[in-house]
Amino acid sequence: LLVAILATMAAKGTVWGVAGAAFLIVGIVVKARLEESFLRGELGTAYDDYARRVPMLVPFAPN
Repeated sequence: LLVAILATMAAKGTVWGVAGAAFLIVGIVVKARLEESFLRGELGTAYDDYARRVPMLVPFAPN
């Protein structure tokens, strides 16, 4: 999804494209952080262990 947003922004090449992509990316990051906070509260140390091993937005990326 993040790559698609960035590709659309690059293809559009307009101020609105850049603003829209920035707005969406900020929203995704904020939602991911809220979700992490919720999961830490629900799952405790099990989620902490998982979060140390797996990156937040791109789970298959190397650490």
